[in-house]
Amino acid sequence: MPKYDRDAEKRYEDAKAMAQFRYDMISPVINRLITDATAMDYYRRVCSMPLKRPDGTEFLYKPKTLEKWKSMYDNGGADALITRARSDLGKSRKLSDEAIIRIRELRVQFPKISAVLICEKLLQEMLVPVGTSDRTIQRFVQKERLYGGEADGKDRKAFEFEHFGIMYQADTTYFPYIGDGGAKKDGKEERRTYFIRLLDDHTRLTVGGELFFEDNAENFQKVLKKTCAAYGIPRILYVDNANNTPT
Repeated sequence: MPKYDRDAEKRYEDAKAMAQFRYDMISPVINRLITDATAMDYYRRVCSMPLKRPDGTEFLYKPKTLEKWKSMYDNGGADALITRARSDLGKSRKLSDEAIIRIRELRVQFPKISAVLICEKLLQEMLVPVGTSDRTIQRFVQKERLYGGEADGKDRKAFEFEHFGIMYQADTTYFPYIGDGGAKKDGKEERRTYFIRLLDDHTRLTVGGELFFEDNAENFQKVLKKTCAAYGIPRILYVDNANNTPT
């Protein structure tokens, strides 16, 4: 008798829940219940804000994604909305062949793209199940040594988020030494200054920033708190230097 695979059953139930979510999003178009001028107008309206998925997370979909779901439904019915099960379910491998191919493509096309952005792209294209962690992507990239070179402007533009406030990026710039009016430190009257700032990924606007004598988590949190108070809390916070990442 085959051994019962609880994990495989859980993945299948998650896939069915996600398929139901996709159907719910496109059912007004299927049943001709929309009041918008066109189906694309409906998709744009629905995708103007993050949608809550079955696992409780929120995601800002593109209108083209819902259009793709509708096409899948038209061609294969409700079953087509279920993420295809792999033949190796229950094994240790977490990424499908399609996802692995796509990761390799993305790393070739955008050498400096982060694991976070790759994971978002795979989720958006329905190549990985809901709940897949960017750490899974990072481990695969490291194992396969898929390291890229220098990024160009096209890399940055192609993967920036579509709206303001989705992702803030942390950045620290070294500023000149200045006097702080206090006692000498390490035999010097002047101290190095650091400009800690946050940039919005879409607009590249500096949404928060301040000069400090120390580049540390405490000062970063001060900038983050003021930024969120002024512009709102982002869905993603990207901090490149893990040593300075606040907990």
